[in-house]
Amino acid sequence: MNDNDRLFNKIGVDIRMWRDNAHPPRITWIWILSITFSLLNAGVWIYVYTYWWSSWWFQCTAIFVGMCLFPFLFMKIFGTLPGSWPEVLDSKLAIYKPLNIGAWQWLQSTVTERKELSLDVIQQWYEAEKKYRYEITSGKSTKTCHFRFIQNIPDSNGEGSGGRER
Repeated sequence: MNDNDRLFNKIGVDIRMWRDNAHPPRITWIWILSITFSLLNAGVWIYVYTYWWSSWWFQCTAIFVGMCLFPFLFMKIFGTLPGSWPEVLDSKLAIYKPLNIGAWQWLQSTVTERKELSLDVIQQWYEAEKKYRYEITSGKSTKTCHFRFIQNIPDSNGEGSGGRER
């Protein structure tokens, strides 16, 4: 699997997470790390109070300061990550190399017209791209053309190569 395929799969995961109302990665990281570090901070101060010489008011103050400090600290650290699903998908779509050019142009024109990247638009593009990728990799097309004139390709003399001999 090449990098473009991995990126396409990540885009699909992000679309499903957006559809399921999950938080974008920046918010998720901020909350997970804030809660984890706040609990670790509380554990350290409880250990210090139990085995060393700290007073209870100092311990409670340190735990409270940690609970307030860690979310702000992690907001600052993860502030460069995209904060909404359109921003997350925009950063991935900016480096993605599409295979279905028609669907890609439709996505670009629709987003330009609406001036927003909405969930329904990105889902429609993703399904069209996914279907196109399947057709390419499997060698099967869902729509086959049975007209014989398609094989009639004229040469430079203007005579068709697929026609009858005269």
